Amino acid sequence: MSPGSLPGTAGTPTSSTRVHIPPCRLADACATTDFVFFPGGDDCKLKGWDVRTAEDELPIWTNKRFDAGVTCIQTSPHRPNVVAVGSYNSTLTLLDPRYPSRPLIDPIDIGGGAWRVKWHPSAERSNDILVACMHDGFKVVRLETEAEGGAVSVVGSELLTRFDGHESLAYGADWSYATKATGGETLVGSASFYDHLVQLWSA
Repeated sequence: MSPGSLPGTAGTPTSSTRVHIPPCRLADACATTDFVFFPGGDDCKLKGWDVRTAEDELPIWTNKRFDAGVTCIQTSPHRPNVVAVGSYNSTLTLLDPRYPSRPLIDPIDIGGGAWRVKWHPSAERSNDILVACMHDGFKVVRLETEAEGGAVSVVGSELLTRFDGHESLAYGADWSYATKATGGETLVGSASFYDHLVQLWSA
């Protein structure tokens, strides 16, 4: 994992660190600083790394609560201290990186390994997460939140919709950033693995 590819490092690698054994699956940059990123891997761990101390080869924290490999992670573009993490164990976990060992709510059962998670790009739908669930199609999970004292807390979740139009592994998915679809819905692109298929639908 090279920190040179992260924001604020001018695109030139300054050092490299092996952050996971077995290899790292993915990483996401922290939304509140240019120096911290969160890699996950097949070692069932999610870690926090600070590139300023990369030479020490020690993470600033390690979450060992996953019982299967960590497959995807994305920080909410609307709440920088809410991170969605997917795993082979068919769950979606929400974390605050300031308290990484304590999930915000119980892990959400999504029925299949979470290979991709994508927060909705619109602030109006900031509680909606698109998930590619490998053997169980594509789903949109809506978080239930409560506001208190200027802070928003995640208190639960519900399945908003699902799409089962693929006959192969649900592998890639993303929201359209263009105009909303009819009825306030958003265009979604989804891709499956073995049949090399891309489909468009609304959610």
